[in-house]
Amino acid sequence: MYLYSHSGRELTDYMGRLKKAIDNPAVEVVQCKTVEELVRNIIRNCKGEVIL
Repeated sequence: MYLYSHSGRELTDYMGRLKKAIDNPAVEVVQCKTVEELVRNIIRNCKGEVIL
């Protein structure tokens, strides 16, 4: 799961709570620093499905 904060806010605490709530070790939560990084990650990992 890729997260991006348009305000530049650090999402570390939120990411930890989200990962705990998902409770699936196969799900990785990553904060992208830029929109470009977010899009690159989505495209690279997309298998024909993108959920926004």
